[in-house]
Amino acid sequence: MNKLIRLLRRPFLVLMALLAFAVRADNAGPTSDFRLLLGLGYGQYSSVLQQGTDSQFYLLPRWQLYYRKFYVENLDIGLNLLENQHWSVDLTGKQSFDALLTRHSQMQDSFLKGLLTSSVPVLIPIQFGTELRDYITPTRRHLSYLAGTTLYYRQPDWQFSTAWHRDISNVHHGSEWLSELNYQWQQPDYGLQLTATVRRLDDNYSNYYFGVNPADLVQNAYVHRPGQQWLPSVRLAVRYRLTDQMDWVANWRREYLPSVYRKSLYFDRLTHDLWFTGVLLQW
Repeated sequence: MNKLIRLLRRPFLVLMALLAFAVRADNAGPTSDFRLLLGLGYGQYSSVLQQGTDSQFYLLPRWQLYYRKFYVENLDIGLNLLENQHWSVDLTGKQSFDALLTRHSQMQDSFLKGLLTSSVPVLIPIQFGTELRDYITPTRRHLSYLAGTTLYYRQPDWQFSTAWHRDISNVHHGSEWLSELNYQWQQPDYGLQLTATVRRLDDNYSNYYFGVNPADLVQNAYVHRPGQQWLPSVRLAVRYRLTDQMDWVANWRREYLPSVYRKSLYFDRLTHDLWFTGVLLQW
């Protein structure tokens, strides 16, 4: 039973991350509205770990609820505090999915591969009758939930937002500052969206998900704390209307990891890709 739960957990968590990946609706929505969307197609969530495996998916569910100044988009929530023609300020909460980049089931093999191929000096006192693998004990990186404030500035075709969120789930006690510039070109039957994002992770956040923690190796043989870092990303989304309730969509996002993360030995790639293409049904 435990093995079955582990097999089901990874695709479920990846699916939750993909919900956040789907194109967001404009915050200035109707007073009260509920939408259910389902994407059917093919997508991939790439792995950045040494010897990591990419995850494929075929379904992309999404739901949105707007009620007066309160809204929910999948696992994200918000409450509008102030708003005028171009500016708005919201209290916001969001799910962090960085734990998916360091999947616990692959971390031991990833660190072992990085240890054998990297030039980073690591001294591990191996006793007779034991294997190197026995000294690699990666701790699980847990999902965290963040809460804070988001400032929006809007024009007809583009939007700028900047948000500060802090961990409220007692996982890493860190914070994230995220700024995003979004351009949309919309026609009745088709549209294009371009997004550039940069997020700053503070020491606690960055060290927890992307460092080597003391418990990751027996006797604290190697510890790496990369500290605060900037992670930029780009996103492209296109759509073409097929019917009143069905669109063809294609979405792609790439995030760039800083080179200092290579010293954690877990990581093989410094680019993380997430993409999906298929049809999107709306109710």
